[in-house]
Amino acid sequence: MEVTSMKSFQKWVFGAGVFNVVAAFPLAMPFLYRSYYALFNNLNHKMGLGGMDLELPVAGVNMLFINTAGLALALVGLMLIYASANLKTRVGIPFLNAIIRLIFSGLLIYYIIAENISRILVPLAVIDVVIAGVFLYFIFQLRRTFCSYR
Repeated sequence: MEVTSMKSFQKWVFGAGVFNVVAAFPLAMPFLYRSYYALFNNLNHKMGLGGMDLELPVAGVNMLFINTAGLALALVGLMLIYASANLKTRVGIPFLNAIIRLIFSGLLIYYIIAENISRILVPLAVIDVVIAGVFLYFIFQLRRTFCSYR
């Protein structure tokens, strides 16, 4: 893979990591996730997208699960930022992330259809499919480059 392609890949991995951290951090904080849910519900209503509102958990353990999921997603973002510094040896991180992003997008679409959840979440599925597609494109380019040197 030429240097410019590797630089582009690094930017995408770094950017996806920052996106994960920024998008997930409010879920990780007990005092922020309520506002985050309200923001999504408000946007969904203003845009007339339909689907059921996101409901705040009421039991403490369910609140903890939301915060834990936010921390896990932020950690994934930090791992991507870490991987972006040396993609030749850490390419497995964006590869596995791409696979999980595709699975998550499928789950999101399933729940939008089967459970009528808020349609404001569709852009998250689209973003994840785009990021996964870009990651896989660069990874296969990288693989092709390494295989041609052998």
